[in-house]
Amino acid sequence: MKKLSIFIVIVATFVLSFHAMATEYHIGRYGMDDFQTSGNNISITGKAGTQYKIETYKFENNTWRSYMDMDIYHIEKRTDWPVHHVRSHGNLLMSNGEDASALVFERVGTVWSLIDTLEAPQLELDGTFFRTMDMTEDWLIAGGSGSALIFYRSGDEFYQCVRLAPPEFDSSFGDTVTLSGDFAFVGASHAEVDGNLAAGAVYVYHKDEGGLENWGLVQVITMENPVSWTKFGMELAVDDEWLVISAPEDSSAGRLSGSVSIYRFTGDNWEFNTHLLPPDIQEKDFFGSAV
Repeated sequence: MKKLSIFIVIVATFVLSFHAMATEYHIGRYGMDDFQTSGNNISITGKAGTQYKIETYKFENNTWRSYMDMDIYHIEKRTDWPVHHVRSHGNLLMSNGEDASALVFERVGTVWSLIDTLEAPQLELDGTFFRTMDMTEDWLIAGGSGSALIFYRSGDEFYQCVRLAPPEFDSSFGDTVTLSGDFAFVGASHAEVDGNLAAGAVYVYHKDEGGLENWGLVQVITMENPVSWTKFGMELAVDDEWLVISAPEDSSAGRLSGSVSIYRFTGDNWEFNTHLLPPDIQEKDFFGSAV
């Protein structure tokens, strides 16, 4: 019997999302802070005065105990705070750095050490790159600025492997990114579909499509009946054969009520499985703002 995945989506900007029987669990996001758990660890990013920090808690003896507190960088009179993200996988943890950069840490025992700093190439240096990220043991993906970069790991360093971009430029490409197995998923919530502005799309890439480790485009997922300004692909979550895609401004159940769609990998493509709406959904719920 294949792994059972349970996805719970809660309205607005604070969402609890469990991937049951998986190695990685997303706790949610609120404002400019980010939370993620991996196993029995929770990593939290946030601001303390003018300091951007990461703190990690470990569940021991029925209690969450802080065992890592890192100052990432200092902010002085800065008003244009970027969106901060933290992602972890096993003994690896990744967070935004200053401007268009990311920091990769590795845990040995209870000690986290910085092993690599990633910087976006000149083409993506507009301050928004690395606004979304995901990682596995050997691969890392980062999005923003209308593109996404995939890095591979060799020892303690990550090297850029390929740059992903849609057939036609779309600044929303890279709004959200995620990895699962040999697949990479890139959301573009403002993509125009069949003349519908900001209907949204999700681009699916496979690692060996078109050559060894080439990460070629294999599928573009859109809503069956695309409508302008639904912003399909604003948020993504994937666990093995299940893919969750949100459309937080879908108005099919009321103005800006939102919706979430579930897709399943059939062996050839990611096929639509079901559509999620809470029974008491109302206008301006923005259901699916995070998954």
